[in-house]
Amino acid sequence: MAPTGTSPVHGLATPGSSDGSRDSHRTNRAHMMPTEPEIITIIDSSDDEFEYGVDEDDEDAWASFSNDGGDIILIDEEEELPPLVGLPALEEDMVYAACMLEGTDITLRHNLYELVITLPLVDLLPLQCAAYGLTSLDPIRITLQFINGYRRTSHKPIVSVYHGDPMAGLGIETSSVRAHPGFPLGLTLTQTTLNFLNDRWESNRGESFLSDLALSLNHHMLNAGSTCMMCNRDLVFPGLKLTVCDRELCSYQLDHVGLGADLSLFDTDYKVADLLISVAVAACNDTKRLIVSPIATPVDQASGQPYSPLHLGRLLNQFPSAEVLRDIGWKRTNFLKENSPNAPFIAGWVFATNRAHIVSLEMEKHIKEMQTPHQFQIHTGTRKHAEKFEALRAKHGSIWAFHGSSMSNWHNILRQNLKNASNTPRMSAGAAYGAGIYLSASSKTSAMYSTTSTGWVNSAFGIKPMCLALVEVANSSRVHDHASGDIIVANDENCVMLRRLFVYPCGGMPTVTAKDIAQAAYKNQTTIAYGSTFEEVLASGKLLVTSDDYFWDIDEVVQTIKAKNGLFINPYNNLPFEQRDVKLILTHPSGAGQELYRIEAENTELKRDISLEVMSRLHTVGYICKQDNSADFETAMGAISELNEWLKLRPTRERNALACVPFQAIDTHTRIPFRDTVTHALELVISGGECTHRFGDFLVQIK
Repeated sequence: MAPTGTSPVHGLATPGSSDGSRDSHRTNRAHMMPTEPEIITIIDSSDDEFEYGVDEDDEDAWASFSNDGGDIILIDEEEELPPLVGLPALEEDMVYAACMLEGTDITLRHNLYELVITLPLVDLLPLQCAAYGLTSLDPIRITLQFINGYRRTSHKPIVSVYHGDPMAGLGIETSSVRAHPGFPLGLTLTQTTLNFLNDRWESNRGESFLSDLALSLNHHMLNAGSTCMMCNRDLVFPGLKLTVCDRELCSYQLDHVGLGADLSLFDTDYKVADLLISVAVAACNDTKRLIVSPIATPVDQASGQPYSPLHLGRLLNQFPSAEVLRDIGWKRTNFLKENSPNAPFIAGWVFATNRAHIVSLEMEKHIKEMQTPHQFQIHTGTRKHAEKFEALRAKHGSIWAFHGSSMSNWHNILRQNLKNASNTPRMSAGAAYGAGIYLSASSKTSAMYSTTSTGWVNSAFGIKPMCLALVEVANSSRVHDHASGDIIVANDENCVMLRRLFVYPCGGMPTVTAKDIAQAAYKNQTTIAYGSTFEEVLASGKLLVTSDDYFWDIDEVVQTIKAKNGLFINPYNNLPFEQRDVKLILTHPSGAGQELYRIEAENTELKRDISLEVMSRLHTVGYICKQDNSADFETAMGAISELNEWLKLRPTRERNALACVPFQAIDTHTRIPFRDTVTHALELVISGGECTHRFGDFLVQIK
């Protein structure tokens, strides 16, 4: 059953029925969708619509309707439905699952013919949330509809995956009977469930059936970028974003059905769209490089054969600029089809097969020493890769370096990450200092390898752009320095993490050292209390770098948080630290953050002092703030002012809880998780230090 606020599925045939009914012993309930006040639109399995006037005082107004042989029958909601076939077995498995899942935040709930598995997002990295397209911290809900029973001989259940707030009607859903191409994480969890059911439904059930399913789903959610979203097999080149493997059936799902592929990137970040098309065209045009490092291409829907790289490049070159495609909005698909019927599909394929999470940087976040307006933040590693890198960096520290490569190579790098290609056919620049990923402390040296290729004719980067990357390197024994840093060779791929990408339309790369650039990338020159430099803190083993581009001495951070009664607030800008930064502080290798756990636990316990009345008022004001798009935000600011005065009259214990209890949320604009207290967030928005929309985002997600 779709959560509240989702679109109903019309005339959906289910296993075990030939007429669209769920069960031969029960009528097929029509879907009800409230539209305007006092009108209910009924959509039955034949897609006919009927409107009925509703009397607000009529107790039967919200009864369910059913279609039986074309006649509309009013059914009392209190009608007792027959119990689920196999209910005792389900209840036994639920009891066992509760024991096995104890200590996790995974929950299972059974209601009549449905089982709902709820997966929290607390363990997802912020970058994963962004790459998966998740816009809130609401948990993922996987629903199994046992419409034909819970026995081995029963037909397998229908599977649906939902993310969002069902009470507010805000969310996205996909299912095993109607796939949603724009919900890739939902698609992969649906397929994970179906694969599990295929293996275990009829045999090998056992008492651990449900607990194994829940744990498998949680594992695949946390590592979704490492496996194919269709068959769940490990990817040869895992990444951060979700995609399919090269198996024919999985590629068919992407090529012909368009799962996970759409053109919304032109709206959300057209500069990244420009970059992806540019490197794709460059790869298609580099015929010499294609011999040793071929690229995958989509299937021509007319011939059923993959496009040749040259043909694909010619089609992409017919696209107008990314800025034009952004500006024409919803007309984009038809506009592209005027050049080629397959053009929208090809653009979607380019975006969907990219494995990296890339964000164009605003001017104030540019590293001015790099002397280009085209700068991107980039993350290509998987969760496992990131964890290995963090462990190596914590143990050995890190250095900064540049990596240069031909423009035609970046199409594959964004899909496969930086790889040790030495002594393989894919090697492009030799291995004079042994096998490994070649880097340099000097941009001048790396620029020698940043050769150009003929790119996209309508790109803002020009037709002959060049790329240079800034990388962070965990300084382990697998990293070797040659020629006083002019050549750095990383034998272990886990030691290297891409951080920034710089694009130059006409060459002209500056000569700078990575060490100086890394320092310039931070907003502070010294730490806030001790006045220590980056090098001094790094040498002390107490370095902490937060996602808002500040570096810290961990001892300073801990003392600041303690002084603020446990609030994780950045004293430079008075904004809350992101959730991943909180985790870095608490788990810092020095152990300094351990004492904050007690304060964190005490503050969280105070949540019980916040009444439902206050929660409801916060949500109401939150929706007002999110919906106010006026020039002066008068309505939102009025509601905020009234809320502030109203909260001052609440009991002391409740006001104390509002000042201390941390709540988590996701900024729906940047898709970056953050946390704050109600009191601090309120003070921030009243003082003008926070926008009303982000404040509204925060309030509506408080639970």
